[in-house]
Amino acid sequence: MKKTSNIILMLGAIASLIGCVVSFYIHYSAEASDGITPNAIIASLYIGGIWYILTFIFCLIALKNSSKGIFIAGLIVATIGLYQTYGVSLIALIGFAMKYSEYCKERRIKDQEIESLPDEERYVAINNDKDYKYRHIDYKLYVKSYRWCYILSSILSIIYLVLYIYGFVLLTNHIIDSSGGYGIFLLLLFGIFYFALAAIGFFYIILGFIASIFAIFHPSRQLLKFNQIYGIFSLTIFNSYASGCILTDIEKQISLNQ
Repeated sequence: MKKTSNIILMLGAIASLIGCVVSFYIHYSAEASDGITPNAIIASLYIGGIWYILTFIFCLIALKNSSKGIFIAGLIVATIGLYQTYGVSLIALIGFAMKYSEYCKERRIKDQEIESLPDEERYVAINNDKDYKYRHIDYKLYVKSYRWCYILSSILSIIYLVLYIYGFVLLTNHIIDSSGGYGIFLLLLFGIFYFALAAIGFFYIILGFIASIFAIFHPSRQLLKFNQIYGIFSLTIFNSYASGCILTDIEKQISLNQ
């Protein structure tokens, strides 16, 4: 199965690379034409090219790095990019899902092997396996002191979401009102691209909200790392600060127990 998942990821990388080349070729050919290609289509091709590149990069990383975080990040990128890549990232999505499943299976087998050892050997094995320690930490105890940070971040996400929806409604009304009666026709014609971009922004904000809530009730090392990075890009900075502090505290605790 491991060989199969690698082959699928390689196919996903190749498909993404081809898609990227084709997308940017059509994009620049359209820009060099007489301007009859709608801007919405040109923008869609450009955005699609970006998702092709991201999917390609994560495929290459996943082939070399057996990290749970990489597989999860790849799944997210491939899923979000499904629409903009016209379904091409589905190949990579299947590959990431298989790699993630393999990783979890291998970790379960290794945990069972460690737990079946005699006490002294198990103690040595645990000390030599940082991943085992990370997986058996009660993260809720560490998160408890920083709950207010995640609550503030979730509130910020709600505020951003309300402002985003309000701005989207204003922009849509502006397009309709300023197009001399053709606004509705334009939205119907190119609305699939317009609303798809709006949906991506909506998902981006919602993802930050979900990450903050899950960090309170179902924290894990991967989720804390995700919050630490995503909190900066989503401007919900409190969850980034809290996650950084928690991960540092856990690292210190593990070092002391070695």
